Amino acid sequence: MSPGPPNLRARPDRGRAGVSLVEATLSMLLVAGLMVAALHASAAAAGTRHRSAERALAARLAQDLVAEALALAYDDPEDGPYRPGFAPGWGPTAQEMAAPGRTGFDDVDDVDGWSRSPLLDRQGVEIPRTAGLRRAAWVRHVSAASPGTEAGADEGLKRVVVRVTRGERLLAEAVGLATRRAAGGGG
Repeated sequence: MSPGPPNLRARPDRGRAGVSLVEATLSMLLVAGLMVAALHASAAAAGTRHRSAERALAARLAQDLVAEALALAYDDPEDGPYRPGFAPGWGPTAQEMAAPGRTGFDDVDDVDGWSRSPLLDRQGVEIPRTAGLRRAAWVRHVSAASPGTEAGADEGLKRVVVRVTRGERLLAEAVGLATRRAAGGGG
């Protein structure tokens, strides 16, 4: 018996039995695009974590230097308290600067104008993980009635400002007030 006419023979179904090359390529492009987007999001999150950790470290470094300054005497032990017509030494003397780190600083205004990079602790030892950071401090006489306003004379209140920067970018600022009665027991 013959198999029958050729057009009636069973043919394999060539319909939707498999995935076409075009479909496979589109799927791969879609997955690749999603992976790139995920990598960008991951990199952005890592950058945010790094900047947040750096700002937290900078805030701690600024607060530490303010606390260190506020623990010192209000007046320079060699010059005594401010007296009208007498200009006591402001800032560190050459002898105070010659001491290691800031160990020679003995009164609040010794940190005025102090700026350092790399960052050092009070004893002059470099602080780890602070490469590229700069810490700078300013001290000013301020009005007892309005501590945000600089005073022309000593009213018994000094404002200490410490800023930590990376290049031109401010990472943290800390402010403290020293009073003649409270600072380090001096004066």
